Amino acid sequence: MDKNLEQRVGNHRCQANVDKSKMSGGERFISDILENEGLNYKYEPRLCAEKTYNTPRGEKNYLRLYYPDFSIEDYGFMIEYIGKPDDPGYMAGVEEKRKVYEEMGIPVLYIQRDDVYRKVGEDKFVKREDAYNNVRWKILYMAQKIRSQGIEESQINAHKVKDYKYKSRDAA
Repeated sequence: MDKNLEQRVGNHRCQANVDKSKMSGGERFISDILENEGLNYKYEPRLCAEKTYNTPRGEKNYLRLYYPDFSIEDYGFMIEYIGKPDDPGYMAGVEEKRKVYEEMGIPVLYIQRDDVYRKVGEDKFVKREDAYNNVRWKILYMAQKIRSQGIEESQINAHKVKDYKYKSRDAA
């Protein structure tokens, strides 16, 4: 691993103002790393994707909202924490998001439950001793990889992810 990686990535101040009580344990862990490294992020930003479905009356286009776990604003990538890899329904949702990100050209770093926790019983997990460094280096490596590819810092923020505000019917 490159020892100067964190210096090349840069030290950006985190401006996240997030209610961590709504995060899973793994998401809180990732959030803490992002804040400790000074990386700006948004937690569960709204990602709008146009979807086409075949209906009995023909094709229908509509907008579908997705909520990635983290958007790393300064580097233009998402982080998804895969916290329930044993749940088929959960994994189907992960696969759907993966396809959307791929179609939209959004780079994503997937952090697995096993990157953070190790299983010690049937349904019992404890934090891995090396979890902080493992996850930290994955994040910093992804940031450096994106930066070295010359992707604009605000590419995702400006063109892909928008905080859509819904207008009520009364506000016209």
